[in-house]
Amino acid sequence: MRQFILFIIFYAGALFGVLPDPLNLSREWWVEWSEVKEGESLKPWIDSLKNNLQNISAENLEEVTTLINEIETNLRNFQEVNNEPEKPLETTLSFSSSYTVNSFLRLKQQQRQQILEVQNSEFQFNELNKILAESQKILNQALSEYFTINEKTEKKLILGLRVINTRLKVENLKKRVSQLRQRVGVAKDKLALIKEEAQFAKDHLISSEAEVLSFERLADTKLEDWNEIQTKLRDFQSDPAAHDEVHRGELLHLRIDEMHAHLQALIAKSAYQLASLVFAPTQINHAELRNEVRKNQETISEITIELELLEEQLKRFERGLIDELRVNPEIEDERRQQIQEALEQASDNLIALGSNYSIIQQTNDILSLVRGINSRNIDGITGWLIVIWTQIKSAFESVISWLESPAFHVGEIPVTFVNILQFFATLILTFWLAKTIRRGIRGYIKGRKKIDEAVAYRFNLLLYYFILAAGIIIALTTLGIDTPNIFIMLSALGVGIGFGLQNIFKNFISGIIILFQSQLRVGDFVELESGVHGEIREISVLSTVIRTNDGSDVLTPNAEMINSRLTNWTYRSNYRRLRVPFSVSYHSDMDLVVKVVSDAAKDVPSTFQRPGVPDPQVRITEFGESGVEFELVVWVDGFPARHIRRTKSKYLWEIIRALKAAEISIPFPQREVRILNEEKD
Repeated sequence: MRQFILFIIFYAGALFGVLPDPLNLSREWWVEWSEVKEGESLKPWIDSLKNNLQNISAENLEEVTTLINEIETNLRNFQEVNNEPEKPLETTLSFSSSYTVNSFLRLKQQQRQQILEVQNSEFQFNELNKILAESQKILNQALSEYFTINEKTEKKLILGLRVINTRLKVENLKKRVSQLRQRVGVAKDKLALIKEEAQFAKDHLISSEAEVLSFERLADTKLEDWNEIQTKLRDFQSDPAAHDEVHRGELLHLRIDEMHAHLQALIAKSAYQLASLVFAPTQINHAELRNEVRKNQETISEITIELELLEEQLKRFERGLIDELRVNPEIEDERRQQIQEALEQASDNLIALGSNYSIIQQTNDILSLVRGINSRNIDGITGWLIVIWTQIKSAFESVISWLESPAFHVGEIPVTFVNILQFFATLILTFWLAKTIRRGIRGYIKGRKKIDEAVAYRFNLLLYYFILAAGIIIALTTLGIDTPNIFIMLSALGVGIGFGLQNIFKNFISGIIILFQSQLRVGDFVELESGVHGEIREISVLSTVIRTNDGSDVLTPNAEMINSRLTNWTYRSNYRRLRVPFSVSYHSDMDLVVKVVSDAAKDVPSTFQRPGVPDPQVRITEFGESGVEFELVVWVDGFPARHIRRTKSKYLWEIIRALKAAEISIPFPQREVRILNEEKD
């Protein structure tokens, strides 16, 4: 009965418009709902849902109420976003015929703010894309579960409301992502225009005496401020209590303020120099100004290094306080309060520290401009050389800046072009180093009898692959992928192996087994079940190279070497037994045959004669049609054992010579043909 009531209630609610029934959603339900306009079929449908909440069981009432409220909010947002008119975004700037130094500096400040705007927009765009992907995944799961339920129950109702709510969220996110994509594009276009105007302004700078005096007064004021903070810092450092843990944050804050004041004094002095140089270049001592600019740039470099060290010190101090809170959860309230205040101060210090980097960039820009204009005003070859060097250095700095810009992101980690170059350089160096070491070890072990070549080959190959694996891991870390993520990638690769790379993985594992098991080594003479036989010349992780007696190299998959039947003729020893069949006439002296052939076999150089090894033996195998069948059984060693046909031929030559010398005949098939003439009647 409850199912029937639910169906009637929500079906009736759906009749108010094109809004769907959460108990009877079709797979194409969104196509109709996406056409809902502002104010159309919204309030009656929502009211019908709310008015019938009393028919929902108590255990599901809270969840259904929450979903309906969220649907109402998301539906309103969806209609507002879709009906919102497109706002025209201005992306054009007008250039002036000339720019004062002050207006140029404001333009550069606007450029830096626009860079931050682009970075912030890109960050928001990437974060929103992640949320959209996660929401889409949740929607797909909800849809999949919804269409598996056939009965119209409260569970299906909740799933239907969840599908509607999540779909609205997804559509709203898509719209916001689209707006952010447009915002990023416009911000980049505006940044490009600002850069273009800044470049134009740099070549059309003007100044006045009033502007020069204004910058001079500002420089004097900033210098006095810096001297005042320096004095305050020295007085604070002279107090022994300033270096304890309680006052450490305050000391760091003073040091940051001192560096900030120093940078403000430098940028004000640089702006004064730029205005003076633009207003009256003939009254400037260019050589003295060049030296002063160089000293200021060196000072900026020192401050940058100090800032980085101070930032690391602040982060370490902050981590220490957080660890203290985590390790001692029952810490005293007074101490906890001190730590909380210190953490807040450390956070403020980090923010203040970060603002100094912008001032450093601004100061460097002004100093570079002063250096360039000053170089153009130096007469003679020296001036031209300085201009050329300045342009080369500026181009080099531009290339470095481009290389350090993000090319793409791995998760939340930006990967710059420098990281990409480091990645490929590491790979190239790794392959070169691995091959060089492998070639060097081969050259060292070649011809040294005291070194087991098979063991040395195995060690050399394993070292080669170890260097490659280590190099690839190091190369991946240059892209910002840490070691745990690398192992996660390998785990994902394992899933791929389970589907499409089974044969490759099987051969790889078989190669590792061959290398470690030592039953097959380079130099062994083997015979496969397929009939291929020859000497193992190389064992890699995927295949084994077998050199046949015909001189051809057969690449055999390692899995075949492991799974199929294989004969290793040189596994434990380098000699083998050879059987050479021959036959003599029935009229021959059999004892003489045995003696003659045995003595002949001993004279063959390939015969292995050593204590414990049987002498050559001659055995009768059967009585043939034309003669008595014998076989010579002899043990051969070394090279002859690997070339059976050639060795067998040598023994046959010696047998035939010995039998002829002993006047023992070798039979051959003879046939008598009789022709019978039958008389006809």
